[in-house]
Amino acid sequence: MRQAVRVSMRSAGFYGSTNAVVHDNITAKVDLLRSLVARKGAKLMVVSDFDHTLTKFTSPQCHDIVGFNKEYSTDFVKEFKSIFYKPMASLSEWWRAAHDLLVTKSGLTKDMLQERLDERVVAVRDGLESFAVNLRLNHVPLVIVSAGIKDVISHTLQQHNLPVTGDELFHIDANFMEFHESGNLTNILPEDPVHSESKSLVNVRAAHMFEVIEQLDAKRSKGRSGHSEEPGLIVIEDETNGTCATSVATNGNLNEDGAHEEVVAIVLGDRPHDFHVLEAYPWVHTFRIGFARSEHSEDVADLMRQGACDAVLVGEEHSLEPVHKL
Repeated sequence: MRQAVRVSMRSAGFYGSTNAVVHDNITAKVDLLRSLVARKGAKLMVVSDFDHTLTKFTSPQCHDIVGFNKEYSTDFVKEFKSIFYKPMASLSEWWRAAHDLLVTKSGLTKDMLQERLDERVVAVRDGLESFAVNLRLNHVPLVIVSAGIKDVISHTLQQHNLPVTGDELFHIDANFMEFHESGNLTNILPEDPVHSESKSLVNVRAAHMFEVIEQLDAKRSKGRSGHSEEPGLIVIEDETNGTCATSVATNGNLNEDGAHEEVVAIVLGDRPHDFHVLEAYPWVHTFRIGFARSEHSEDVADLMRQGACDAVLVGEEHSLEPVHKL
């Protein structure tokens, strides 16, 4: 049975941040998720966007890095800029067109990209290093899901002494470049690009990072097949009837001790679509933290309503420290 509870949003402090917008139910939500992890042994993971989430709003984005280079011709730069304003049938079509243009006309080489990245033009948010290291020390998986370019993301993380080799604790799901042995750019994959509206397919593209969730999902489905009663569901809505947070109390997924097996995911992003990344698993408990340039921008309202954020950290260069403290 669904029970709707209306809540409002307010400006408040949030784990050391003096500039945040949160929902009034924030304390109860944090307490719930912490109890799941501390007392019931829930699996914890972090899923994050990259551009303007792990990086500052003052930083260029991945496609700015690869799309604009001092060695490009004026004609190419003009054509690449124009593609941003061309109407396309879908984001996939637009992304493919942009990538095809880079491959066929930019003249980008591996050395050119390396030289640009060595200028350290990508500015990560303060606290990223300690946050990522702490996750690894505590065996918490981090999955970066980005519509950007993996080559840029990997190089940026390496510059901050962070591991970039994929394993059971770390994965980057993003578009990636292929270079000929001569150094020339030959392709940008996957053929169906990663973009904001396809982030929810991360469980397909990076299946190995979601094996635990898939196993629990299978158990849950099996448990439901033997019960006519659906699990209890509490839906918390805001004043515009947009869903803001969902808490699921399950009947299945019991471990050997008879306790519920659950997954808690901290999801980070700066656009509403960033928070659809786990929609394949609606039963996963999520705590969603957004980033916005200004408290008075439309981004805050979009994130709190459409994106279903529990909290939004406001400021062009806001640090990741509140996320770390959480």
